[in-house]
Amino acid sequence: MPIPARCYFYWSGTAFTFLNRLAVHSLLRKTPEAVCEVHYNQEPPPDNRHWNLLRVTPRVTLRKVNFPSLWRDCGLNGADCASASDGLMETHQSDLFRYCVLFSRGGVYADFDMIFVKELAPLLRDNFFAGFQINNEYPRLVNGAILGAAAQSPILRMAIDAAIRLLQKRKRLEWGELGPDLLTRILVKDCLQNQSLVRFAKIAGKLFPDSNVASDFLFRHVKQNHHVTLYHRNYFYYRSWRSGDWERIFDDPSVPSNTHAIHLWHKVSAGVADAIDETNYRDTIKNPVLLALCDDLAAKHS
Repeated sequence: MPIPARCYFYWSGTAFTFLNRLAVHSLLRKTPEAVCEVHYNQEPPPDNRHWNLLRVTPRVTLRKVNFPSLWRDCGLNGADCASASDGLMETHQSDLFRYCVLFSRGGVYADFDMIFVKELAPLLRDNFFAGFQINNEYPRLVNGAILGAAAQSPILRMAIDAAIRLLQKRKRLEWGELGPDLLTRILVKDCLQNQSLVRFAKIAGKLFPDSNVASDFLFRHVKQNHHVTLYHRNYFYYRSWRSGDWERIFDDPSVPSNTHAIHLWHKVSAGVADAIDETNYRDTIKNPVLLALCDDLAAKHS
């Protein structure tokens, strides 16, 4: 079953920025058939210009997130989920949101620091896709900043069930435990049920850090045995979060030919990314792909 061209974003906070709006704009610009839903837990202040412009953007709908409804749609007990998820940090709520909305309705979830540079259509042919974020980093080999799935995806059912089990243990969850850690366990370990593959990938990644051998090996086995697609890191994460690498995103003279979206790694780039707006983006952004998208967005509201 193909993935519908329906895209979801999750927002909570106050400082909605030019680059946050660029995430939605770039998706709509590159995939004309797509529609977007922005689900928010906390809206920015009423005077936030970029949020107000997003509100009147064609093919974009803003909705207050409704977790009890999402849980019911996934066949979960709302009271149990509410109790288990009480006090979760926003990152973990966002993880639960993406698993539940994709399982119940199907489509593509993207973080607000994901800038699209190619159309999504070629990625919508499989039942599920995610991307490797780095070749040799464990346990966070797979990232969920962008996920695509048909409704009722068995992978997402596993993710939801695994997340609920973690929540019911009542232990303090670290950043990533409901996100990259959980997805990596399911897609690379739990799904394959073969620890030797993971060990091989880890060793190969260390021996050949600049090679794709580890990722390519896992790609083949995951897709062949479980009918899901894990894309090469270039598709979404061609620069890593590491200091000295993510900074180059803004200066790169080009991006890899198979890059579909650029992850800005907001967790580490916030100090730079949040200061960029339509008046100064040319002072920071030299990357011609990002620059063209910024020009396009700025021209619409000059």
